[in-house]
Amino acid sequence: MMRLLLSLLLLLSFLQINAQTYPKVILPGDYPDPSIMRDGKDYYMTHSPFYYAPGFLIWHSQDLMNWSLIGSGVTKGNPIIPDAMNEMPEAFEWAKTDTFWAPDVIRLKDGKYYMYYCNCEGSSPLSCMGLAVSDSIEGPYSDKGI
Repeated sequence: MMRLLLSLLLLLSFLQINAQTYPKVILPGDYPDPSIMRDGKDYYMTHSPFYYAPGFLIWHSQDLMNWSLIGSGVTKGNPIIPDAMNEMPEAFEWAKTDTFWAPDVIRLKDGKYYMYYCNCEGSSPLSCMGLAVSDSIEGPYSDKGI
């Protein structure tokens, strides 16, 4: 009985410490596959869109609660990849799609931002992964190929 009580006390103190350590995050919508990255004092989130915005989305926040959209979709003029269909034709042709899925961005020691992307249609087994690079997390990204 004493062991059970001690275990419960330890668990409660662990939960209280972690609740104070990590801030509450409010995401801007119900999107799948979110990935949040801290860059200095700013936070950026990439995630998969739903069918109505094929492509990828990047959001910016300074407090993890209020988000502003930087760019979305596979459209000309998107600041993330201004002309993805022409920039990455091999990926779209291979996967027989016009969408990206579940992108993610990291910053490496060279100071550049690396986005891996996946092209897939969803009902087909054809898919590919590629890499794009930028000097800014907000883009524009230059494709390095699949």
